[in-house]
Amino acid sequence: MKNSIKLILLVVVILQAGAASAQRNTLWMRGVSQNSNGWNASKDHLGGLGYYFDNLIFSDVYEPGLGVEGAADVLAGTFGDHDDLLGIAHDYGGLVLRDLQLKDDNISAMVLVGVPNQGSSAIDFTTIVDPNSNGTRAQKLLDAIQDFKKGDNCKDCDFTEAFDSWVNGLYGGRNYLKDAQTESSVVSHLNENMPTVPYVVMWGSVKDFSITRLLSSSAFPSDGDFYSKCYAREFEEARQSANDAFILSTIRNSTGLLGSVMNFIGAIAPGLSTGEWISRIGNFINAQRQNFINQIQAVQERDNRLAELLRCEFANQLLAAEWQLAMLENSSLEESQVTIFIPSEYDNCILECNTDIAMGDWHLNMTCEEFCVELTDDETMTVTLLVSEDNDGLLTKSEQQLDGATKTYHLEETNHFQESRTDVKQVVLDAFEDLFQGGAGDAFRVPIQ
Repeated sequence: MKNSIKLILLVVVILQAGAASAQRNTLWMRGVSQNSNGWNASKDHLGGLGYYFDNLIFSDVYEPGLGVEGAADVLAGTFGDHDDLLGIAHDYGGLVLRDLQLKDDNISAMVLVGVPNQGSSAIDFTTIVDPNSNGTRAQKLLDAIQDFKKGDNCKDCDFTEAFDSWVNGLYGGRNYLKDAQTESSVVSHLNENMPTVPYVVMWGSVKDFSITRLLSSSAFPSDGDFYSKCYAREFEEARQSANDAFILSTIRNSTGLLGSVMNFIGAIAPGLSTGEWISRIGNFINAQRQNFINQIQAVQERDNRLAELLRCEFANQLLAAEWQLAMLENSSLEESQVTIFIPSEYDNCILECNTDIAMGDWHLNMTCEEFCVELTDDETMTVTLLVSEDNDGLLTKSEQQLDGATKTYHLEETNHFQESRTDVKQVVLDAFEDLFQGGAGDAFRVPIQ
């Protein structure tokens, strides 16, 4: 009898061990190539950490380019006896996953990461053609930017060209990206037919939006700010080059006309007639004139170069601002209280900032900003400001939300291209570890080997 009990216990232990190590079947669904770096790096990273799962979605089967419903139709009913599937999707892939879940009972839970659950104003901006101009608003903006920069030697690491290429890629995918537009019938259908299984939402945001950082994360995932750093470096080198050239030219050409004339007079041999030494002084002054012509040219060349730099900088700032406005087109402004400091010498600071000190550091030891920072903060004032909605550089917070989520994870300081990279952003890894370990319930558990 004792041996029978031991055998039964041994079998139970073996079964429990087998159940504990059983892998979880998953569906890792990427977004479209224009807007997502995909899940490959994260799958390898999480697998290396011991999470035990099998991915049942492969690129030769999953084709988001077929459109949301088309891609879901191809997958529906293909998983056989693989049930209890955990679907994990980024960006556009989340819309496909939501449609697939309504068509396939094998899916038991979903993770929606950076998904345009309410459509995307940015997609509207880049894919909807204006019938009056036969182009999108994004294309019109880029044409204006390129025209503004025309003829200038802009050293911005080809950032504008990279943005142009990205926007053209979005436009090229307009036949399926229309499913993610704000007035999309697909989005309306999905929101009228909400998920029938548990789901969590992960949404990203960045505090200080930068279009250069966003595109850096797309083109250089391991170097999250390549364009910003490269652009800043190129801009500073060009600015310093113009400043150095001007200073060298000033030293070379500006020896001081009056001092030179007086020294020349002192060096004239005595005994010359008045006419002779006046003639020699006149010849000397004529010779010095060319130095000052060169000096004037140096000033003009420096100012022209500075104008080029400012036009390039303005063009890129305009591009970023217009993109931000387009992305927030259908969002609302929120009230936020901000405390500001008022220096005791505030009036003096403003007075100084309205003079040449505000012109920057070309010839001054101190900029306006540095001057004001040195003042003592004696008073504070709390004001109410209107601030724009949080966003990840492509989607706003409200566009990523979906009512009824079992749990919502905020991926702070994570832009849209970083949301599917646990190997790049710790906050994304933390969210998945919490999820896989049961932080949102057993429906989302993935075992560890």
